[in-house]
Amino acid sequence: MTDIFVAMNLGGSFSSGKLLAVQVAPSGVPEASFTQINYTTVVGDTDLAGAATSFAAAISANAVMSAAGIVATAVGTQIQLRATNSPRLKTVFATSPITASYIDSFCPTLASFVTGNNFLNGMVHFRLDSSGKPDWTVYNGGALALSSLSVTFKGMQINTDYIYRCVIDGQNVSGGVWDTAGNVISTASGSDSRIATWAGASCFFEGGGADLLRYKHAWATLRANQKS
Repeated sequence: MTDIFVAMNLGGSFSSGKLLAVQVAPSGVPEASFTQINYTTVVGDTDLAGAATSFAAAISANAVMSAAGIVATAVGTQIQLRATNSPRLKTVFATSPITASYIDSFCPTLASFVTGNNFLNGMVHFRLDSSGKPDWTVYNGGALALSSLSVTFKGMQINTDYIYRCVIDGQNVSGGVWDTAGNVISTASGSDSRIATWAGASCFFEGGGADLLRYKHAWATLRANQKS
């Protein structure tokens, strides 16, 4: 990736005197250890892009964000956050009529689904967002949380090669990302009774954003016959 960011995107209609808030967790910090930064729009912001510019400046000026090396930049209505290791947004919030949503620069996915099943139904997903946080889900027309999931994560870095592995074994799943020196970046493991039913013989890799995920090597093993 040439650029990795997480962002709060403003929508709706601009109005002054409205609260904007974002909760930011630095890379590798537990989700509970977040910092919330608030901003109230003013008449001088004029529009959503102006509010984004003002809010980005407030985030960059925050002492905790500065200490964590997190910098916010406004790009249109987006408030993009970057650091050496990409940070994580826990929650975004805006008072009506302004709306807020979360976006990031990419979200690669490895999905497995039953052969012949309808696309986007009955799948098992291992995915990673640009904050470096991995996630396993079962997917049936929408992402469904596993009954048990344990996650550790550290933010991704730009222009870096990573090794991306995952295993589906009965009702259990595990996966993670390593750097080329073998250091663990992110891991996710869990279990769910639906995994064994929905994990199938077909799989696909997916990346999003302007800088698509690039694979130099890909491998797979079918456990029953040990074919690879």
